[in-house]
Amino acid sequence: MLNEVKLTAPWLSRLSSDPQTFSEEEWNTLYQEALDTLDYIEKKLIHWETNPKETKFIRRIHSALTRIYEIGWLLRLRPGLDLLQKMSALLEYSRKDYLALTPSDISRFFSCVELLENLFTLRKEQKEATTLQLPQWIEQHLHNYLEWLHTHLKHIEVNQQTPLPNNNQHLGELLIANGSISRSELELAVAQHTQFATNQTTLDQYLVETGAVSPQKIQQTLDLQERIKPKEVAAVSIDSKDLIELKSISGDLKATLTQLQKAYDQLDAHSPLQTHLKQHLDALSEALDTKINSFSGRPAPWLFGRINRMTEEFSRRFDKQVELKLDTNIEYIEKKHADVLNDIVVQLLKNAIEHGIESAQERNDSQKPIPSTLHVHVHHEESNLVFLIEDDGRGFAKQQLLQEAQRCGLMQSDETLDDERITALLFEEGFAIKRSETHPGYGLDKIGRRVRELRGAIQYQTPHHGGARFILTLPLPPSYIHGMIVQRQEQLYLLPTSILQDILIANEADVHYLPNGESRLLWNGHQSIPTKTLRCQKSYSNDTFLSLTHNTPTETEGFYIIVKGEGPPIALFVEQIHEVSMLEIEFIGSSYMRDPLIAGGGFTKDKDGHEQPVWLLDTARLHAPHTQA
Repeated sequence: MLNEVKLTAPWLSRLSSDPQTFSEEEWNTLYQEALDTLDYIEKKLIHWETNPKETKFIRRIHSALTRIYEIGWLLRLRPGLDLLQKMSALLEYSRKDYLALTPSDISRFFSCVELLENLFTLRKEQKEATTLQLPQWIEQHLHNYLEWLHTHLKHIEVNQQTPLPNNNQHLGELLIANGSISRSELELAVAQHTQFATNQTTLDQYLVETGAVSPQKIQQTLDLQERIKPKEVAAVSIDSKDLIELKSISGDLKATLTQLQKAYDQLDAHSPLQTHLKQHLDALSEALDTKINSFSGRPAPWLFGRINRMTEEFSRRFDKQVELKLDTNIEYIEKKHADVLNDIVVQLLKNAIEHGIESAQERNDSQKPIPSTLHVHVHHEESNLVFLIEDDGRGFAKQQLLQEAQRCGLMQSDETLDDERITALLFEEGFAIKRSETHPGYGLDKIGRRVRELRGAIQYQTPHHGGARFILTLPLPPSYIHGMIVQRQEQLYLLPTSILQDILIANEADVHYLPNGESRLLWNGHQSIPTKTLRCQKSYSNDTFLSLTHNTPTETEGFYIIVKGEGPPIALFVEQIHEVSMLEIEFIGSSYMRDPLIAGGGFTKDKDGHEQPVWLLDTARLHAPHTQA
């Protein structure tokens, strides 16, 4: 019986029946089960409202919503599917303790359930119709609830991928996420705020004063930001954050092994892909060993206090007058990062004060301010911890570096040095600038090795005002994202729930092919949107294997997923839809694929219990025109 359908992945491939072929009894059975399940949800919402900390109610409501979604798909209740998806996603984030839902949110869930009851009733009344005709008041309510859910989901996803609670930069990202301001407008406002605003004026106040964002939008974003819960960062000997990061390295390792197994029989020992995969496996093994030995954490003040003390110590030791400017909002640094940063920063501070910054007499003769300035800035940027050290001294000894590089045969006599080449030389293993026979060098090659062990990066820059700047970037642990797992050419991908708009069966979609080979899909009876598909490139000599191209007439067995992020909607063709679930993002970035369309990855299990990698698609690049690897 239809009311006993239990869906398993790939579940939507089992739901292609035409609802017009259902008997009257089957229609009534599905319809009544939907109403009974919605009534059950309302009762659980009442219990949850009186006991908001009881997660068992969230689990039961989420399970019931999943069943409602199955029935909605069988009855082609298309206007309600998007609402159900986003309600389920928000509940999952709340259940994972990433969002504190308020009584007002629970009240909105009541309203959403009432709206779903109306939609199912309309579906029964219009069972012969392909597209439901909705009264204007239902359309308006549906739009309002979807906007509310979309805003919450986008805020949480931004928070998951840029975990910067309670600071201006994070506020700006959230304002962009809910469409209150564009990135270019925000960057301009930040620059103006830095230049013109007083120290007492915060960024949100400045945005309101200049009219860039309304006070209501600012307040709504601040209220929601306060309820988005950051990850636990308490410093303990072994905590969940360390275990998740260990799993991140292990996850990346498993993904690489999976691809290596698939490619092994087709490749010879000297193929570019096999060589690249072996190098990546070696790096992961080193990172795994490092992580296993670093199960503890340190509060950030431990490191920053040491920076301050060592600056004073080196200033006295080398008789320099130095003012330290420390700028950070970081409260906690994992022991792995803290220990490495301690070694690196102490070495860079010593080099800057001993060799870069001039004596008071030299600075006076050069008409440079006394004391000199040593700027240390620490912040989060996307999925990384960024550490910047900059001084206003004499700069690096480029001529000495050039001579040593030529002596070692690393550069020709007619070559010149730029910042990128200097970075490569300074942190090259075994390369050093010898200042004397008793003092072999600055120790930067050891710094480079430590950074590589953490899968990070370090860069040298020459500031326009002179001196030297070093930028250290270290990756942060992963997050969870709720979304739909889809399949294309044997690869699995995750589409975040916040961008999902609709699902159409490919052979039923109204697709028109243009003379130039492109195609467009008619959506909602009036909106013409471009169709695109993911293609895996077979050239293993390239850095990237994935591209986003226009659909072709031969691809009809599958689904079109209507997605809408920062740009206009597109119809993304996939062969199968596996499930909608919360996926743990076990590695951030493109991994060994080095693919601009990939923002991270995790794992799911197939029907035999084997783990398969799932790639998180970069939603911004999905909407970029002519995205291609």
